[in-house]
Amino acid sequence: MIPFAAANRARLILVNRRDYPGSTPLSDTELASLGSQDMETRAKALAQQGLDIGLFLAWLIREEEIPPMSIDVDGNQQGGIALVAWSLAHTPMAGFLAYADALPTDVLRSLEPCLRAYCIFGERFPHHPVPAALHHSPRLISSPQMRRTSRSGFRH
Repeated sequence: MIPFAAANRARLILVNRRDYPGSTPLSDTELASLGSQDMETRAKALAQQGLDIGLFLAWLIREEEIPPMSIDVDGNQQGGIALVAWSLAHTPMAGFLAYADALPTDVLRSLEPCLRAYCIFGERFPHHPVPAALHHSPRLISSPQMRRTSRSGFRH
C-alpha cells in the first residue's frame, strides 16, 4: 500500500499495536489478562484495547482535522478513514468494533462520519483457538458510512 498511497491521494498513518518496538509496552497485568484462560478476563482486556483504539482514532480525527467521508459529483469517495489490520492486529480491532458502544458519546460522534471501511489484510489462523469475544469479529466493511448496529452504533 505504501508505494501506491501518493498516486491515489491517500495519506497513510501506520500504527504499531501495543508491545511492538516503538510502541507502548503492555504491562504485566495487561499481558496476564490477554493470556488468561478465563474468557471474561480476556474479553475485558480486548474491550480495553478496543476503547484505546477508539479514543486514539477520535483524537487523530480532531488533531489532523480529517474530513468526514463524502462522495463527490463523480461518485468518488473522499475524506474519512479506512482502517486496515494485518495478522494479529485484527484482535484489538475486533475489540474496537465489538465494544464501540462503551465509548463516550462525543467520541462516537467524531468517529461515525469518518469511518468508511475496515480492510482485513492477511489470513486467519486456523490452528489457533478463537476466543469467545471474537466470535462476532467484523467482516469486510466498506460503505459510505461504517454500518450501524443497535448495540454499538456500528454494523457488521
